[in-house]
Amino acid sequence: MSRLSISSIKPFSHTPLNDASKEIRLLRPLSYLKNKDIARSNTVRSRIGSLARRHVRNDSDSEDLPTLWELHHEKLPPEDGVSYYCLSYTWDAADKTCTAIIDECSIAISKNLHEALRQSQEYCKKLKIDQWALWVDALCINQANYVEKNAQVQQMGMIYQNASLVLAWLGSHREHSDWAMERIEELSRNAIECELWEIPIHRWPKIVLDGDKVGRERAGKLGYHLRQLVVEYQTVGHFPLAPFIRLMGRAWWERVWILLEIAVSKAAVIMCGSHAVEWRGFQLAFQMLELLALCLKTERLLGPANREDFAFLQSRICPLVEACNNISRTKHAITTSDPLTLKDLLIQSSINSRMQTTDAKDRIFALLGMAADQYQLKIAVDYSKSVETLYAEVAQAIIMKPYEKGRLNLLSYCMLQPKFEDSILPSWVPDWRRPVPNPLSPVGDSRKKGKYFLDPVQPTNLVCMSDGNDNPILLLEGHQIDTVRLLGDVYPLAEFQPADLEPGQIARVIEWLEQLMDMSHTRLEEYSSNVTRLDAVMRTAIADWEFQELGDNLQRATDRSTEGFRILTGIVEPQGRTPGECQAWVIEKSLPYRLALGWSAPRRRSFVTSKGHIGLGPESLEPGDIVAEIAGSDVPFALRQGENNRYCIVGEVYVHGVMDGEHRHKYFETWSWPKRETFEIY
Repeated sequence: MSRLSISSIKPFSHTPLNDASKEIRLLRPLSYLKNKDIARSNTVRSRIGSLARRHVRNDSDSEDLPTLWELHHEKLPPEDGVSYYCLSYTWDAADKTCTAIIDECSIAISKNLHEALRQSQEYCKKLKIDQWALWVDALCINQANYVEKNAQVQQMGMIYQNASLVLAWLGSHREHSDWAMERIEELSRNAIECELWEIPIHRWPKIVLDGDKVGRERAGKLGYHLRQLVVEYQTVGHFPLAPFIRLMGRAWWERVWILLEIAVSKAAVIMCGSHAVEWRGFQLAFQMLELLALCLKTERLLGPANREDFAFLQSRICPLVEACNNISRTKHAITTSDPLTLKDLLIQSSINSRMQTTDAKDRIFALLGMAADQYQLKIAVDYSKSVETLYAEVAQAIIMKPYEKGRLNLLSYCMLQPKFEDSILPSWVPDWRRPVPNPLSPVGDSRKKGKYFLDPVQPTNLVCMSDGNDNPILLLEGHQIDTVRLLGDVYPLAEFQPADLEPGQIARVIEWLEQLMDMSHTRLEEYSSNVTRLDAVMRTAIADWEFQELGDNLQRATDRSTEGFRILTGIVEPQGRTPGECQAWVIEKSLPYRLALGWSAPRRRSFVTSKGHIGLGPESLEPGDIVAEIAGSDVPFALRQGENNRYCIVGEVYVHGVMDGEHRHKYFETWSWPKRETFEIY
């Protein structure tokens, strides 16, 4: 017998579902196709499933042979006693070099999916699970049938919610991923032993260092495991983070779909190569690494303060922890009494700019299935729509949603692109395909503590209409408060990279701050003294936000930012230190302010208004753009007048002396409140 010729097997085709909104397909595995002798003369001579059970030993290329499956239909939600798993993996539609056998027919699949299917079988074998079924979107949905695909994607949340387990496949072993997964297993065991999830983050340092009246035994265990990590760090001179970073840099973490797939699941397992770690343990492992960074920051554990070690680790650990926490925050919100709306989910997913989709429409559809307001918004999954039509419909549904507090903060994600004329999206519709800077508005970002107090008045009238050419126009109430007169440079660093700046990068940041200081020499009375002027510059550059001393929450700027700003700009200089010590001192002491700059300033530029206020706005800002207060928004916006007395949104702006309503004091004094006007936004 010769080896199976895949071309001799007829191609697989899906049997239509009776009702695509109430039914799904499930795969049931047969044994591996490890028998090379299942066909003679390119003709399958008997049922493939029975032939596959003829095991041939020492099959060196058995890993590349197709897996065998049967496909059957099941009700959704499934009947009692029916259990299935869902596979979460990265698509690679261009690399269909492997084959799966379904119902004795062949279907081309990607190498990554082939490995995921094979390791799923191995995982179930290891757990001695004999009867199981698997849902895989690429195989269980007829991707060529848009009607079925629309209905199935609309039910995606229910599909993953009813699964017994989600198998998240990161990919095969490479770049020391086995070592990373083994360390993650070890760290998760340590975290579970000391019940880390019971310890609030703000109490971590106190419990580790001083113990605690409650949970002293737990604190002791946590302290022991952390000190073991610290000893390892001191012995080696660094903690080997590279394998973790590569693991968290894999394409799976960039998928928007994982927010739904993991967040709504009953349980999930992270799989990489032959290793598997339960999702909760995976997250706890990275929290242990974050705790290590806190320990390195603490003088009482390491002796002399080793702030650069902390900065080095924090800059690498925090993105890893954030990748996990971003999913867990969604999972927590969905399973509590405060579920997330589609607007919340869109904002949360856009904060992590790594998350992408193969199809831009999935930026909406991937989140719709777990949105608390999906039925209220009445947005149907329809892949036949254009991306522009879909995004406009979503924006209109969110903004026009009645009694929704903070709905206009969706506009914070609108930013005029340098080549806006190439886009056919209205300026008030966020383009979720493009990365945007971190928003100035705190609404929708749970990490920000505090807010601006610009305008507490909600809009009395929100209207979306057509201009006669099927172009949607949004009518917003508000009034003009100033005009952009002078522009400064765009912040020189494009990405969030506060801890590892090169000397040249620091020099460019200082030069940018010095330009802003020069621009602050205006006739405005509020900047008349040197103290108030420098305070205005310090706050404007960071939009008046800073990171809290512990953790990654944001708060309004404090004396920590003032000190960091004065040190970074050379206003305060070290005394009695060598040049090398001076540079290290500046880098260490300015870190809080550089962290704040890295959050607020990238892709923004400084400016001065006609009234003399300094501000921070989008890089596409131009002289003549008006600064408007929009009713119902926490931040002012820059608007640009176009034809027919209509405006486009340039982006949100920070204007010092305006953000907390200071400009309204004169209105109270004169009892002459400005009349609201209506801006037609195209």
